Amino acid sequence: MTKGERIKGLREQIGITQTELAEAINTTKQNIYKYENNIITNIPSDRIESLAKVLHTTPSYLMGWDEEQQRRHVLTSLTLSKYLEFIGYPFESNADDTGDWIRDKEHGKSYLVDDADVSDFEKIIVSYVKYQVAELMKKAKRIENSLDCF
Repeated sequence: MTKGERIKGLREQIGITQTELAEAINTTKQNIYKYENNIITNIPSDRIESLAKVLHTTPSYLMGWDEEQQRRHVLTSLTLSKYLEFIGYPFESNADDTGDWIRDKEHGKSYLVDDADVSDFEKIIVSYVKYQVAELMKKAKRIENSLDCF
């Protein structure tokens, strides 16, 4: 996989356009197109760092130095974030030099997504889903009871 293919793949994976990526790293859509199509292959190091930050990866992944390990990390991070959004779980995500972080707004804890020990976070998610289902069941029961009055 080329540097351009990695950039394009990650951009598409997180669902942003070339224009949005260009604005985020202070360049042009044309440059992003040229990066993705390997027309420009000698991308300045500061631009690689900016791309990595916006694309939630590392410069070494974009350069092709740690391909498989970083690909799994990015997929895990994106999958977890999409899952949390889908169930409506209150969280914030953030990326820094150490990796991608997810902050549990309800409990005030932060978790490094690529950390092997996310079992506490998984338990909190399961607990939250069970709570939401129980609340929905209570609402359904109240509605059912109110309809029985008619």
